Amino acid sequence: MSEYLVLRGYSVWSEPSAAAFYRHLAVSPVDIVILDIGLPGEDGLSVASHLAQSGLGILIVSARSSVTDRLNGMAAGADSYLTKPVDLHELVAHIEALRRRLVPVKGWETQEPTGWSLCRRSRELVTGVEGTVLLTPSEFALLACLIDNNGECSRQQIAGALDSNPSQFNYHRIDVLLSRLRKKVKCTMDRDLPVASAPQQKLQLTCTVAWT
Repeated sequence: MSEYLVLRGYSVWSEPSAAAFYRHLAVSPVDIVILDIGLPGEDGLSVASHLAQSGLGILIVSARSSVTDRLNGMAAGADSYLTKPVDLHELVAHIEALRRRLVPVKGWETQEPTGWSLCRRSRELVTGVEGTVLLTPSEFALLACLIDNNGECSRQQIAGALDSNPSQFNYHRIDVLLSRLRKKVKCTMDRDLPVASAPQQKLQLTCTVAWT
């Protein structure tokens, strides 16, 4: 499943247990979580319950196929419930439907202004209420690339903004950079970074970020 989703352009990581998942999530935030119920230790229903108020999309894929199982999954907080063996095309359709609910297409253009801005001179990400975050050159380049490309960039475009030789670029750098920036913004402003993953290995702004 993971390999197929990567081929479809998604950024994917997986863990064998709830404990490992929580540790990984702390350093590598995601937009959508795909859960199996039968996990060692804490089960998938419990994980879904803990994530229900997080704003993440939750999709359960399980061999448990009774109506009661599906209702329990939805009651725990899942947005969708698919049974194994899952058709991978159907899985992608559910992911895309969920992604559209979480980040409406071109939503960064249509939402009301949220006060986000990027300062060229001081290299800071700014909001009107929560304050500022001083960015590293790479963090600044990533956000600048998104703003300058109408809110959506391919990983190739971002690689070009980060490295003078994108043909030798290690694309895992983008995932590490984005995870670090999400954590920095959350710790400093207690807000979520307005950047989401999109299909075809793209990143997308989820609201307007203006130059200052």
